[in-house]
Amino acid sequence: AITGRTTEMLAALHVFLDHPILGVGPGQYNKFYSVKYQTNPDIAFRYLNYPRRAHSIYTEIPAELGILGFIVFMAIGFVNLHQLWLIRVQTLHYYPEIANLSSAFLMGIAAYFMTAIFLHFSYQRYYWLLLAISGAAIQIFKKELDNNTANPEP
Repeated sequence: AITGRTTEMLAALHVFLDHPILGVGPGQYNKFYSVKYQTNPDIAFRYLNYPRRAHSIYTEIPAELGILGFIVFMAIGFVNLHQLWLIRVQTLHYYPEIANLSSAFLMGIAAYFMTAIFLHFSYQRYYWLLLAISGAAIQIFKKELDNNTANPEP
């Protein structure tokens, strides 16, 4: 299993190196490029002559979307992480419920980023759902903090 996954990840990395700016296109790596690169004897730890996903978001997205797509993809997640962190720091002592919920979203997104090392983007609906819910929570938390600073309780 390790040799197969390593071969898949190296194949995707070499596709990215051959097409660094825009990649090969969304969904095109698996269909048209994976077999060609996986059977390359310089890359292959295991002979895989059938289409396989890269099994790593950090190699599959750059292969398909290039460096520009990868930067945008990572920026979306990191902007959410940064905003959640700022809210957590602001609310840690005065609003522990908001700080705890911010921490939970932070850990959820961080866990997804960690598991993405070994998972391809087949489960992207959960990532986008997590980002959507955390983005909505950020807006609610900001509004709550604005209301509490505008109308402080005696």
